[in-house]
Amino acid sequence: MHLMILDKEETLPEELLKLQEEFKEVRQAILNKDKENTTEEILDIMQVCIGMLDTQVKNKDIDLEEEVKKHNKKLVNRGWIFKKRIFFQVYNEYH
Repeated sequence: MHLMILDKEETLPEELLKLQEEFKEVRQAILNKDKENTTEEILDIMQVCIGMLDTQVKNKDIDLEEEVKKHNKKLVNRGWIFKKRIFFQVYNEYH
C-alpha cells in the first residue's frame, strides 16, 4: 500500500486552496452518510497534505524525518497513546 508524491509545481497557497476544496467534499460526503465517497475524499485530503509536505521539503530545506519525530514527541508529551503506526519511506522513483 502506498500513496504517491505527485510531480507538480504548486505553491503552498495553491495547495491550501485545494485542501479547503477537499475538506468541503469530505464534509459533504460525511453529512450525506456516503461511506465510499467519504473514504475517497479523506484519501484526497491525505494526498494534498503529502503534496504540501513535499513542497515544504523542496522549498524550505527541512528534514521531514526530523519533523515527524518532533511531531510524534509532541503528541506523546500531550498524553496521546498510539494504537497503530503507519510507516512510510520516500523513494525517488516510482516502482
